[in-house]
Amino acid sequence: MNVLFVCTGNTCRSPLAEAIARRVARERGLEGYTFSSAGTDAVEGAATEDTIAVARERGLDLTAFRSRRLTRDLAGEADVVVVMAEHHLADPALADLPQAALFAGGPVRDPYGLGPGAYRQTYEQLERAVGDLLDELEAKRVTN
Repeated sequence: MNVLFVCTGNTCRSPLAEAIARRVARERGLEGYTFSSAGTDAVEGAATEDTIAVARERGLDLTAFRSRRLTRDLAGEADVVVVMAEHHLADPALADLPQAALFAGGPVRDPYGLGPGAYRQTYEQLERAVGDLLDELEAKRVTN
């Protein structure tokens, strides 16, 4: 199961979601998942300093992370594409892809430029949303 997380710049929300998903899957002993991320308007670069710092506070290392732009091929290779906000679904790379959807809990606030507190809130929101997503995916696996 290939899960792709999508935000705008691929420097805050989607890298955090990717890292959180890897950890949660590992902690739960879930096998057969790959997690990645991309941004609708990303340019190659690193996660923001606040993203790296908040991840580090939670025991995750994003220092080697490199952002990448969302492409149709990348989206098409994913079994599940989870976007952080409704407007990401309008990106041409996601047009008519049935596997693309917003997190079930609703949009994830973009913390870019809002300081460490906003990044911590986004992390907490993502931790809950990723846990719920993996619960949902595992429930579907069991019934199929």
